Amino acid sequence: MPTIQASISLPYALKLNRGLYPTGQSGRGLEVEKSVPLRDTPATTVVSLTNDQPKATVASEQEKMNVRQADQLLGLTNRLLRCYRAIARDATITELSRAQASPFRFRIVPNGTSPPSWVPELIYEAEPPMIPAQRIQTITKGVRSLLATGNEPEVADLFLLDAELAIHEGRFREAVLFCWSTIDSNFNRKYDELVDAKLVGEWAEARAFFKGLDLGLKNKMSAALYLVSGRSLFRESGDLWQKLSNSYNKRNGIIHRGESAHEDDARQALEVARRIVELMSALRTARVGSS
Repeated sequence: MPTIQASISLPYALKLNRGLYPTGQSGRGLEVEKSVPLRDTPATTVVSLTNDQPKATVASEQEKMNVRQADQLLGLTNRLLRCYRAIARDATITELSRAQASPFRFRIVPNGTSPPSWVPELIYEAEPPMIPAQRIQTITKGVRSLLATGNEPEVADLFLLDAELAIHEGRFREAVLFCWSTIDSNFNRKYDELVDAKLVGEWAEARAFFKGLDLGLKNKMSAALYLVSGRSLFRESGDLWQKLSNSYNKRNGIIHRGESAHEDDARQALEVARRIVELMSALRTARVGSS
């Protein structure tokens, strides 16, 4: 069973002594050291994680194990960065995405006197925030029109852009919260409009119940939404409801228990938020068009 050390060079030079840092996970300590500065290249902090891996028989098995170890290393490194940021009071230190941490370097730690051998690096390509292609005339017309109304852009549009940027910059918890702020404001506002339109002339307390906090957000998104619009997020095709539920639990964990979030959590929240905004916009369009 070979012993593999995975390491990354941080874009920061942390003010930490070199050595092994315990992580609260048995056998998973983080090794912290300084890189050797080269000409015109300042020293940075290098973080590594050493694991025993089963001996791979084919290259694809080795790649999967390296991906798993890289994710373990990145998760623990981001915990280290959060701890450092809080203790050092250094706001410039933020978590890293897979692309920002790349390349992940792997070497086989020798058991005897033979020198260490290296395996191929693992590199993730950066995914900058997506800027849709639009003609200058289209953007100009839209900006003039919105500016002339005296109104602000939709909160959902701005928060989803904030979430995209937060993911790109490694601020994953913020990204999740931006997405759920978008979901809360967009869904509730349009859901309330649908309830008022469907139950117009109905007993006011009954309408208030359907819109109140006691009914619960997921109940509104499923059965209640179906009653007032004929559509339920629970019944949507694909795995939207499962992803929504997972992301909702992560959002609650962040808010109520101070949990961390990873890059996959943030990207899933962004996917869910975009889908819900799209669905609720379609419902609203259908209602207005049929009135």
